[in-house]
Amino acid sequence: MALVTKNFSDIITFSRSSGATWFNSAGILQGVDFSVTSNTIGTGSKSFTLTATAGVNRYWTAGDTVLISDQANSANNMVGTVTSYNASTQVLVCDITSTGGSGTITSWRIGSTMPRFDYDPSTLAAQGLLIEEARTNLLTYSEDFSDASWVKTDVTVTVDNTTAPAGTTTADLLTEGTAGTAAITRSASATVSAGATVTGSFFVKRSAVVQWIRVRLSNSAGTNGGNVWFDIQNGVLGNQTNLGSGTATSGTITLINNGWYRVTVTTTLAAGDTTSLLLFTSASANGSTTRVNNSAYWAWGAQLEAGAFPTSYIPTTTTALTRSADDARVNVLSPWYNQTAGTLFVERIQQPLDPVSARRYINICDGSTANSIQKYQATGGISAAVTAIGGVASFGPSPTGVPAQNSIVRTALSFDGISKSMCRDAGTVFTDAIASPTSGMTTMFIGSQLGTAGPAVQFSCTHIRRITYYPRRLSNAELVSITS
Repeated sequence: MALVTKNFSDIITFSRSSGATWFNSAGILQGVDFSVTSNTIGTGSKSFTLTATAGVNRYWTAGDTVLISDQANSANNMVGTVTSYNASTQVLVCDITSTGGSGTITSWRIGSTMPRFDYDPSTLAAQGLLIEEARTNLLTYSEDFSDASWVKTDVTVTVDNTTAPAGTTTADLLTEGTAGTAAITRSASATVSAGATVTGSFFVKRSAVVQWIRVRLSNSAGTNGGNVWFDIQNGVLGNQTNLGSGTATSGTITLINNGWYRVTVTTTLAAGDTTSLLLFTSASANGSTTRVNNSAYWAWGAQLEAGAFPTSYIPTTTTALTRSADDARVNVLSPWYNQTAGTLFVERIQQPLDPVSARRYINICDGSTANSIQKYQATGGISAAVTAIGGVASFGPSPTGVPAQNSIVRTALSFDGISKSMCRDAGTVFTDAIASPTSGMTTMFIGSQLGTAGPAVQFSCTHIRRITYYPRRLSNAELVSITS
């Protein structure tokens, strides 16, 4: 069979029924805005004045696809493309081509529904196509810590005090006083299932005095959950401790840009009807619970989500909001796909571990799991493959070892109707005598098992950097070569 060259970007279809954030090539977080401009749902030209600080470029570009939805009821929405955007006046003009629901709305969420080609916000290196499952930010007013929903004890909030990771002057300065001896700052609560694994996060930046901060995630009684300490002067992760019978507390600290870090805490709560996410300063000793008087730091972008790891930031105002799952697929495999044999190469970023479910990052199938060829990251972090014929699934081969989190991973899987071989990062080639389906393949799902029609837990929740398909079974030596 002759080699057919095809640019996958020309044949991939992508969908997401909500806006989402990602970092652009300038390291600026973009993708979601809000507006209180009154508009009646309908087609044609619509103008919206965004609520971000005037004069800051929010990076909307003519031709961008937008979903504009009612914050109170996402069924009321409009879809179209950007006609123009004025960064000075913050006026966004869109050509609306389809609608859902009805009514005159005054509280809008405006998000891009395009694929998220993400960049490292610190190094600006391209990371690839970001694919994530649906998640909800359970916290309201995620960028406004002056709102009454945030409980403040001996803390002064100066709103819109400096430039946030989104490039807007929307980050708040938090200044602690001297009253009392306990570590203080702010808390908010949202309902989650008892015993659930949850992740809380903030964007933070050091201002004065403080070096260490502590983020606490607990149940409403404050008896279960965990604490994690962060050095926001040097970007160092500190102690991680459990509260009561809370288990598996872990944290991350990630450099964003201009001195900003995103700090996250994940813990499993043994009980509790609500979850509290708290942010404190801490003495300069790692693990101390003593506050630092007269300290100050900037905070922005709080998030509380159900899940074993953090996902991309979901801005909120008056209500909790959901980012829908990313669905990327190729619906036409002809003429480039060879039904009888082939090799599938994928370069991706190793995602955080999920102790509950494997995460699929590529699937060639008949539109179901009955007949399929899949590559995935297992719960323990190894790279693995599974094929199914007539509804009978066979797992393997699986290269040994667990790649480091956030490292670039290259895997190649060669297959035919007799056996399969798999290699990761130019290591040992593992072969088994498991056949692959040799007819009926119609669809390639990228970053998931079956897109939004499949189980939500099967989304990869990471970056897909490169996909290459060879319409023949490569030799073991070739598998080593292309994954090096």
